[in-house]
Amino acid sequence: MTRALRQLSEYGIGLSPNDPNPENAVRDLVSFLPVLAYDGANTTQIDAGGILDIAMAGTSATLLARKCESALLVNVDNDTLRRILDTRIPASMYLTDFRENTLQDVITKLEPDLFQTVTGLTVKDFHLLVRLKVFNTEQMNQAVFAFRRYEDASLAYTGIESHEGLTHYGLYDTVVARE
Repeated sequence: MTRALRQLSEYGIGLSPNDPNPENAVRDLVSFLPVLAYDGANTTQIDAGGILDIAMAGTSATLLARKCESALLVNVDNDTLRRILDTRIPASMYLTDFRENTLQDVITKLEPDLFQTVTGLTVKDFHLLVRLKVFNTEQMNQAVFAFRRYEDASLAYTGIESHEGLTHYGLYDTVVARE
């Protein structure tokens, strides 16, 4: 492709030998003979500047930028998805003494060392997963709420109240009043 575009640029420049700007000469040629390039995901028309970039450097800034946006750079195969799904917030994080705090606060502010020890993930890793929306917030809130209610019910059955005076439950990213 580079060789063909080099020949095209030389031909365009040769058609307008008196033009001091080679891009203008190539622009005139490609207005009649459009040049298309495939960047791995899309076919795009290359402008005169892109043709000269490719002829001189082997790629154009636009094509290089498009390659950096390509879905091919993201590894979303079954193994990667399995590893993401294996990144579970362990039950030990639910069992924290910080019952009135959200699980996010427990992970990021109150017990980050415990989180890293149990999961192997840092707080920075956790923030990245949150930004990528790996966690379903509503489902996480429901799961933590159900866990807390189940734990309280099973302890109450034996006559134990694990956290006397507790007025609120911290869920995943919100706090709710205890009944």
